[in-house]
Amino acid sequence: MPPLILPLILLVIAVQAVPDERPPSIALQRGLGYLLAMPSTPRLPSSHPPLLVILHGTNSSPEEALKVWAPAGLEAGFLLLCPAPSGEDWSLQEDVPRILSLVHLTLEKYRVNPVRVHLTGFSSGATLACILGLSEPNLFGSMVLASGHFDGISAADSRHEARISIYIVHGRQDEVFPAARARAYAESLKTQGYSVDYLEIPGLGHQYLPHDATRILLRWFLNHPRVPDTYHNRRP
Repeated sequence: MPPLILPLILLVIAVQAVPDERPPSIALQRGLGYLLAMPSTPRLPSSHPPLLVILHGTNSSPEEALKVWAPAGLEAGFLLLCPAPSGEDWSLQEDVPRILSLVHLTLEKYRVNPVRVHLTGFSSGATLACILGLSEPNLFGSMVLASGHFDGISAADSRHEARISIYIVHGRQDEVFPAARARAYAESLKTQGYSVDYLEIPGLGHQYLPHDATRILLRWFLNHPRVPDTYHNRRP
């Protein structure tokens, strides 16, 4: 079956924009929409930019997710890809193939650095990002999971090594998905060999990350590119 090719809806935001200014709204076609933001000019003309795929939470939107990451992400030279779900919320069956097709299309069209493809999500978006990141270690180098629900997501898979780097961030006052569950999941990933950082933010409930946190996490992404696949290259 040929890969799904989706039309690009391009949002160009100048790096010099006011940091807290909301990006212009773009009408999205349900099931085919996403936002792609990029710096007005590359940091280095000859460089291959990093890509951050951002999955928003329930009752949110690509515009809201982009508002959180765009100011610092564009300053750091990232392309920011914000897909929209095919329905009211994320679907494994429908949205995972779409997201992967979008990522590969963006990689090819914008000459993204293939070892600097990163992933983040908030709430239900973090849940889907976790599933995607653990199942696609040959695509994503690292992922940040914010205020997610991880019950029932197993990292045990003999086909993959524990190569993707993971940062779990949770609000200590989150009443939707208690922080204790995220903390326990982080520990379970560590026991399976994953490199996991964990942070609880005091005073933060079930809400998007503050801008000072995203700046720190963008630096973390740049320090955690994808590592080579040594599992499939082993000699018998």
